[in-house]
Amino acid sequence: MDSSTVVTEGQTLLDIALREYGDVAAVFRLAEDNGLAITDALQPGQVLGLSLTRIARPELVQYFAQRQQMINTGSLPPTGPEPTTGLIDHDDNDHDPTDFH
Repeated sequence: MDSSTVVTEGQTLLDIALREYGDVAAVFRLAEDNGLAITDALQPGQVLGLSLTRIARPELVQYFAQRQQMINTGSLPPTGPEPTTGLIDHDDNDHDPTDFH
């Protein structure tokens, strides 16, 4: 490895691949180089090795570096509709009072 990076709170391998290599497709090589699966959770303070010869889009790497910008999508709240609690039957046509607890 040519360099390394220290994981911060909420970072994923995708975040690091984008920031350090300029391409999310680099996540596969980043994971392989560090003996990880692409879905592995990272721990703050964990050190990951980087291969500087694998930079795909130097202009993106430079963009993030100049701004000292970290990408931490793992700490974002989930999006989408709130889960419905107590729903047993999704049949909207029967309106049975036993559908809900």
